[in-house]
Amino acid sequence: MNNKIKANGVVVMLKGVRFLLHFCWKFNKKCIAYEMIASLCKSLVPFIAIILPRLIIDELTGEQRIDILKLYVLLFAGGNFKGNSLTTFLWE
Repeated sequence: MNNKIKANGVVVMLKGVRFLLHFCWKFNKKCIAYEMIASLCKSLVPFIAIILPRLIIDELTGEQRIDILKLYVLLFAGGNFKGNSLTTFLWE
């Protein structure tokens, strides 16, 4: 019984989201596209901060290739900067 109530709540929520998207689509199609891009950027930025430090540490403790290490550090710094600035630009 409890699972059925939860499933029914999810269906009602998805119907509400569908209605809201349809309503917004009629008035401003660009707004939905901007919000989707901004949400995608905002969700991908933390992965840069999670994955690249691990790669940097692995390179420092492993083969210690300077060119690869420079690439990872530049990707880490540039990715965080670009991702955060793009998110700020799109979100506000």
